Amino acid sequence: MSEKYLLLRRIGTHLKEQNWFAVAAEFLIVVTGVFLGIQVSNWNAEYQERQDERQILKRLSDETDVLLSAVQRETATLRQKTDLLINVQPVIYSVEAARPLSDEECEAVALSHIYRLGSDELPILNELIGTGRFDRLRDDGVKQMLREYILFRDDLRSRHEERTNEIFRLSNLHPDAISVTSVPRTPDYDGDWTWLSAEGYRWRPSCNIQHIRQNQSFLNDFFDNSGRTGNVLSSYEEREAMLMSLKERLTSALAE
Repeated sequence: MSEKYLLLRRIGTHLKEQNWFAVAAEFLIVVTGVFLGIQVSNWNAEYQERQDERQILKRLSDETDVLLSAVQRETATLRQKTDLLINVQPVIYSVEAARPLSDEECEAVALSHIYRLGSDELPILNELIGTGRFDRLRDDGVKQMLREYILFRDDLRSRHEERTNEIFRLSNLHPDAISVTSVPRTPDYDGDWTWLSAEGYRWRPSCNIQHIRQNQSFLNDFFDNSGRTGNVLSSYEEREAMLMSLKERLTSALAE
């Protein structure tokens, strides 16, 4: 016979005998057993949630590390391009004496219409939102940082679409100012102008500084490209700062 059947049989016997103390004792045993069963179940569920939370924090930390490394590389590359654009502005806008632009400077000007969105994905974050497990995180600081990052990321994606809706490709719009020619490839070249190049040559933009300085339309378009590039760099640097702060908070949460 099952324990439940035996318990009910004993209670029935006690009722017939009007042994109220025994009935109360049996009832207390039942209530206590149910209560302990519920408590054990709750403790187990809470333990599983805490284990899941720790796994989430660990994945967030690992993925933030990977993304931060990518963002730092991209920021450094864009900062180098931006520095070239800034350094060449006095020559282009006739603030300084005219001089030929270096290959690096001319390439930066010719490619000033390229604005990359940059790496921004944390896969675990999308997973948490999709599965409804975001609230497993108990650290309010981590949750707030993630919310702010989502808003920041989505805003940048929207601005990137607006920014690239109209671009000023200077070599196409102003061929007298920037012409693209082929030159022999050298082993030490590590630039961007290698698309569709053969083994013995590469493409190179050539900047005519006199045409550039005298062409107001070019100067306006270059100013627009430079401003957008600077704006993109600012967003890269802000993303990097947010990820560094998030990493510090996650490290602290995992240490608790």
